[in-house]
Amino acid sequence: MQCVLRTTAGIPCPLCGMSSLASRVLRGDLLGAIRADTIGIALVVVVAAVVGLHLLRLAGRTAPQLTSRVALVGGVSMLMLHWLVVLTGMVTLAPLR
Repeated sequence: MQCVLRTTAGIPCPLCGMSSLASRVLRGDLLGAIRADTIGIALVVVVAAVVGLHLLRLAGRTAPQLTSRVALVGGVSMLMLHWLVVLTGMVTLAPLR
């Protein structure tokens, strides 16, 4: 699947590489996912932690309070860091094999 922003404007979008990353994670290729996009993996871990905390609280378990604002600011910050790394070429998005 081609990135629309990259195809039309020539720059990667904030989520460029995430579909390849998700595919690798779902296939169990964690090392390949880390090599492909280290910041993306960090973003996935943060999102998984936030979702896990909310699920624990919904189940009536004791879990640390995480406000929506903190989760939103953290998620957007991680996404912008990911985009900056991709834009500067500090990481090259590895194609899926």
